[in-house]
Amino acid sequence: MEIARTANQMNRKRLATMLLDLEPQASNQVPLLLAMLEEEAALAKAIASGDTDLIYLVLIHMINKEQASDRTLERLYRMIHAHPEAINLLKVYYSHKTNQADRVAFQKLMNLNRNYLEAGIGSITQAYAPDLSRDRRKELLRDASQSFGQTKDLSIYSSMTDDQIDLLDHQYSAEVATQTSVAGKPLNATLFELVVESVTNPANSRVCEDHINKLVRRFKVPEKALWYMKVEAFARSDGWGQLRALANEKRSPIGYKPFALVCIEHNQPQAEIEHYIDKITVVRTGKTTKRIPVFNNSHFFFICLCRFTAGREVRSVRADRQLGEGSRNRCANA
Repeated sequence: MEIARTANQMNRKRLATMLLDLEPQASNQVPLLLAMLEEEAALAKAIASGDTDLIYLVLIHMINKEQASDRTLERLYRMIHAHPEAINLLKVYYSHKTNQADRVAFQKLMNLNRNYLEAGIGSITQAYAPDLSRDRRKELLRDASQSFGQTKDLSIYSSMTDDQIDLLDHQYSAEVATQTSVAGKPLNATLFELVVESVTNPANSRVCEDHINKLVRRFKVPEKALWYMKVEAFARSDGWGQLRALANEKRSPIGYKPFALVCIEHNQPQAEIEHYIDKITVVRTGKTTKRIPVFNNSHFFFICLCRFTAGREVRSVRADRQLGEGSRNRCANA
């Protein structure tokens, strides 16, 4: 070992390498090979030894070399392309890193090794890091879409990422117009917040409606899903007038049971609930209209019965209490 080190100091690298081949301990070979700038040979020796620490030693040496220039990293990635063990260890190494440079390096590693799925996922993970600018987030999502688009097997992921970029554009536009925080939320939550904003802030109702219609058209939101969401949003924001207007807008694609149920859930007056129950009992088939009893749906009938019975019981208790107080007062005055 000392002879090999001396040969290297005398600029006899080939002799030093030949002498190191006679060294039985990889732990002695690898550090000297790195000192000789023979990284590829050092990596081969480390991998052959099966020693994880030695493999990490070589990888981190090359990552830190010359402050990890792009040329050095690209050389490292191409060097480890045929060594899955080294690739896996490098993935673990980068998975514990949070700074931007390491994330970019990880993405390059995955792309060079044609692991486009992990490259795209890595870009998406970066895109949703906290305190990231909007432009940078969209740029990272475009990088993810590009990685997914490298192979037909991941084309669906590329399309979904493009949809997310479009959704962000719509959300940023809606935030500016309505001052409602929706950026980064799912589509259904975005629609819900805009509906709530249209109720709680009537001045923004038309603008919110415009953005809702744009989102519905762009992402082909099913009519039934939109109606269910509006019913819940109107109920949550006490938009009972808007709920009734929705019910009267046209024949409901979801029926009128959801309308009645949210009224029951939010303790609306009995007359309001009965307004929708009357619609439930009407069935139109073509030009004919007929009525069916609401108790055909036993579960719904039970909910309504409990609600109305509870209301009558409360009124009965109040009446009994008033009667008792009146009798007591009369007895006291007698």
